[in-house]
Amino acid sequence: MRLGHHWGFGLFRRHWREIQPLLEPFHALVEGVEYRARPHAAILEHYRSRGILAKVSSQDEVKQAVGLSLGRIGLNTFAVYGRYVGARGEHMTPEGYALRGYGGTAMLDHPPPRLRLPTAEVIAEYHRQGLEHRRQVIAANP
Repeated sequence: MRLGHHWGFGLFRRHWREIQPLLEPFHALVEGVEYRARPHAAILEHYRSRGILAKVSSQDEVKQAVGLSLGRIGLNTFAVYGRYVGARGEHMTPEGYALRGYGGTAMLDHPPPRLRLPTAEVIAEYHRQGLEHRRQVIAANP
């Protein structure tokens, strides 16, 4: 299925190398700045003006937008090997933690069965949907 949240994820080295030049401006804009005080408008302006459809200015979101701009999508499995332990943080409240059921996460203690990757057609459709979703979100919340 599509990867919805960048937490406990991995990248192929080739992909990591491809996104680094596109992430350098983000890093330059946030260097030495408290993360909560990052220059949201400048980050969004930089990426959107280059056709990279960042919805918000968070690091994970910018990485997803950059990946999509390169034709990449994120995939997830149903196997869980990590637990979201923070009920309070930058993007989490105790209410959200409880609502999402993170406290009851059951981790898999063995390797998953053989993975079935989506077809090229499904991947292309995921990419199209990802771009369209971003266009809609940005149009509604410029």
